Amino acid sequence: MDHMKDPEILWTDKKRFWGKPWTFTRYTLTEDTLSVTKGLLTVKESQVMLFRVRDISRVQTLGERIFGVGTIILDSTDVDSPHLHIEKVKDHERVMRLITSQVDKERQRNRVRVGEFGEDERPEACDPAEHEA
Repeated sequence: MDHMKDPEILWTDKKRFWGKPWTFTRYTLTEDTLSVTKGLLTVKESQVMLFRVRDISRVQTLGERIFGVGTIILDSTDVDSPHLHIEKVKDHERVMRLITSQVDKERQRNRVRVGEFGEDERPEACDPAEHEA
């Protein structure tokens, strides 16, 4: 019988309201995925494979600073979640560093290299002879 090993959870938290985890949104980071689970009666889960993440940024409004939380924004090549917001989590600076580290590890493990241009941002093809000196 084949036993699948559950992935190790590196970080988990809930979206916070007034600094307290009183919501039904849970974020979970494993070695290779970030998942978001939302809902009480109807539960919806979405996952982003970390090697698909293209950019990570963070935002902290005045209200979030008062309550000691922040928001991390992931831009990815994932079709279902191209812009994933990890909203109002504690210690968001440390979490962002952890996610960045795991993204780099997964890119190396999967031999994925992220280019500077997206599909619709690529410059027009040019003749290399035009640029010779």
